[in-house]
Amino acid sequence: MSLLLTAAGLFLALSLGSANAACQPGIVTNITYVSNYTLQWEAAANPNNCTISSYVVLAIDQEDGTQYQFQTNGVVLNYTFSSFLEICKGYTFEVHALSNQYVLGPSEFYNTTIAPMQDVNLTLSALNVTTNASDNQVNVTWYLLNNKALKCISYYRVVLLDENNSSKDSYVESTQFSLKNDIPCKNYTVQVNAIIDNPTINGPASQIAVQIPGKAPASPSLASIVTSNSTVNMVWKLESFIENHCSLTALNVYTLGVSADISHVKVPIVDSDPRVDVDFTLTGLERAHVYTSFVNVQNNVGTSENVTVAFQTKN
Repeated sequence: MSLLLTAAGLFLALSLGSANAACQPGIVTNITYVSNYTLQWEAAANPNNCTISSYVVLAIDQEDGTQYQFQTNGVVLNYTFSSFLEICKGYTFEVHALSNQYVLGPSEFYNTTIAPMQDVNLTLSALNVTTNASDNQVNVTWYLLNNKALKCISYYRVVLLDENNSSKDSYVESTQFSLKNDIPCKNYTVQVNAIIDNPTINGPASQIAVQIPGKAPASPSLASIVTSNSTVNMVWKLESFIENHCSLTALNVYTLGVSADISHVKVPIVDSDPRVDVDFTLTGLERAHVYTSFVNVQNNVGTSENVTVAFQTKN
């Protein structure tokens, strides 16, 4: 039997006339909360050989002060609240013996926080990914499907698995995780699960594949340049694969003062890891002439900044 009631209402309802009563139950002690939403206690001290007709149980919500009243048979020294109590919420409990003359005895106060059961539902929603290419950032968000367990969560474990299955663990209290300024075009698997510390409970993991937003490559660097009276040979070093996974497609060489058919030469790149140098030769140049070339490298996102190279053919 249960009833929502204030403490004042309880004592007014049950203690009227008790001042002249010959039999008042003794105090209830050793109140303890055990698993499965069950409260237990020792039988009331009974100095006047009172007949205990029942026990009145008070459960007081420590957050908002709401008080709930329950009643048991006088020979039963426990009460199971079923799903009434909220997990990870604090309660104050009182248990008062009630005599057959409707006199209420005193009680100890017992404070506790309701621990979650091992079978608590910690399932997460599907992970949601948003990408911000402008600042090279990926955001992963989620939420807990069981709102009642939300206040129990100690933190979320985020496991970041790269293409080689190397893992890195992070622990966050919020329901989001950001990958920022990592290797462009690199693929990851993100796994997230909710964890409760006391008692230790690990929820099932949700996972999703993500890729760091692509960006244009860094400018190539000139490794060597050799001229003859009609040619120039350039060797260009490219940004390493470990710095930018976005596949390179071509090296562009724009040269001033040459015929239109060689003013822009696109050298295709078959990308690989590690990236090999690009060897480029321009022919059909005039003897003892100064030229200027502008060189960049491109991928599917864009092109690098130009590198300016001035050179003179031999006489």
